[in-house]
Amino acid sequence: MHRIFSLPFASLYPLYVTKVEKKGRT
Repeated sequence: MHRIFSLPFASLYPLYVTKVEKKGRT
């Protein structure tokens, strides 16, 4: 179960961080 969550999480985390940083959070 943890592995299934780690797969999408590792791919969504960087995308989410980039979105927040692009919003203007430097």
